Amino acid sequence: MWASVSSSSIRILSYCRVLLPRVSATPTLQGIGSPALVFMDNTNNSSSGNSSFVSSARPNGRGGRERDLDMKNDRERSRGRRGGGGGGSSVGKDKIDALGRLMTRILRHMASELNLNVRSDGYVKVHDLLKLNMKTFANIPLKSHTVDDIREAVRKDSKQRFSLLEENGELLIRANQGHTITAVESERLLKPILSVEEVPVCVHGTYRKNLESILASGLKRMKRLHVHFSCGLPADGEVISGMRRDVNIMIFLDVKKALEEGMKLYISDNKVILTAVMELHQKAAVEDVLKKQSKKSDHLVLGPAAGQGLPNRLQCRGTRALIKTHFSVPSKASDIGDTVSLVTVFTIYNSSLIVHADNSLNLVTVGNASYNKEERSMAILNAFINFIQLTMPQSNIIILTDPVSDLAIRRNRVTVYPIQGEYSRDKLMLQRIRSYIAFLDTRIEELSQRQGPICNYIFTDSDIAVVGDLGHIFCDFPNFHVALTFRNNKAQPLNSGFIAVRGTHNGLLRAKIFLQEVLKVYISKYSSSSRMLGDQLALAWVVRSNPSFDTKRFSKAQPFLEDVGGTSVLFLPCATHNWTPPEGAGQFHGMPLDVKVVHFKGSRKRLMLESWNFFTSSSDISDMLCLILMSGRTKYDF
Repeated sequence: MWASVSSSSIRILSYCRVLLPRVSATPTLQGIGSPALVFMDNTNNSSSGNSSFVSSARPNGRGGRERDLDMKNDRERSRGRRGGGGGGSSVGKDKIDALGRLMTRILRHMASELNLNVRSDGYVKVHDLLKLNMKTFANIPLKSHTVDDIREAVRKDSKQRFSLLEENGELLIRANQGHTITAVESERLLKPILSVEEVPVCVHGTYRKNLESILASGLKRMKRLHVHFSCGLPADGEVISGMRRDVNIMIFLDVKKALEEGMKLYISDNKVILTAVMELHQKAAVEDVLKKQSKKSDHLVLGPAAGQGLPNRLQCRGTRALIKTHFSVPSKASDIGDTVSLVTVFTIYNSSLIVHADNSLNLVTVGNASYNKEERSMAILNAFINFIQLTMPQSNIIILTDPVSDLAIRRNRVTVYPIQGEYSRDKLMLQRIRSYIAFLDTRIEELSQRQGPICNYIFTDSDIAVVGDLGHIFCDFPNFHVALTFRNNKAQPLNSGFIAVRGTHNGLLRAKIFLQEVLKVYISKYSSSSRMLGDQLALAWVVRSNPSFDTKRFSKAQPFLEDVGGTSVLFLPCATHNWTPPEGAGQFHGMPLDVKVVHFKGSRKRLMLESWNFFTSSSDISDMLCLILMSGRTKYDF
């Protein structure tokens, strides 16, 4: 086989290289023998006008680039750098050209962030597009453009990047390819290629400086949904898109072999050939799953308990606690007065990538139960509920979810609350903040219409175990609007897995304003980290932007209060309110006796279920915490 595949790249295993003739505009493929992958190298040619290719913009990175490069090209074209010569006024042309560039960015990369309703075939309503509060690179508000301007931008686009559709009296538009938006589905957006006769030539253009990286790690789709190929060379009259005109390395794909190997190829309306990569080889995906599982333990591994001999730390002899934690007996949340609801965002993903694989390969056993991938997620959610109902039995649990998720949860004091949005893995952290804001909006509205008991809210990840009553926060610290957890980490001092909000009208409103600012920073500065970490980086940026804030306060594990843009923020140590097993053995020097929340991040999900099973047999939270303390350093398979 000439190439292997992973979830994000085509790995090159064998190839040959052919120097591109200096003068010929269309290199011949005759005489190229058995290798399925052929490189054509134009680097011997000078960069003068004698090049075999028409000169265009300077090379800037590998093919398959994402939004940042799109934005740069948009600015350059709007300034006329790529336009042809000639005199006369170009104001009208620049206006339409700049509109087309902005449409490309929005329809490929930003539609979900901007809350446009994106169909699975990529279409959005033109009417909704023209409502956006954005400016083109010609500094013209999008709202000032008309439907006729949109039609003209589509008609004049030299690469035919867009398609228009009239449906039920409504005009819709989409980008034909180049998406990073995960709501778009290949089968709905593109036409499948079923035979080599449909695309006799399939070539990926790139630059010589990228060749070493490509040979080492393959052709990557980067953040786009697909790897892009052209159906011909830039100088071919029929090729309108799919390759830059100044490339000096061309990688030819043997379509016949690719189809025989099971690679799914598609062609867009503007004749760009694409493959989603992640759909290529189910066998490779199975092998990858097995390889990853083999490195992780399928059973608890007990090690030494950190913090032994230190004051105010849990002391263990095996899995027996020598000193009981402060909250071994569930406290009564009702004693505090106001009620507390815990809120989490949860959705279920389609795990049918390996459709022909033996399902037993994907099963994980904990105790007497075996779980597939979807069942594992539900098991974690149920354990999350179990711990809350154990330690805070008077609390309510609210699950914010994608309306299309069918969560069959019928448990007392548990409410499933659908909120529209994009819950894909790549956008989940971004969507989580949006869901929090939407939820707060509804609560503010309800509170303005009625007077009644105050309900405070704690927004958490679903992979936490509440091991102590959290209602005390609102009683012990009566002056905060929002509470966050912090750790002594310069790059990521704040963890977004625990956010408490006071349930007064002012508390809810200040929390909403605070999170809106975090969302704004997230989108503008950290959108490339939308899958993970971006929310934590945005939180830290908002807090640090306060000129009077002293970051040295993060070095001491003591609660403190700070005004951040008019919001009173309480900072609680992760050591007590967001304790993490692997860090507990190092950074926190064991487990504090007054720990309230244990966060089973990453590969510690098995430990969460094992801990609950252990508690149901021992009925002692302190002993269970000893088990966690001794087992948290191991990576598990769950």
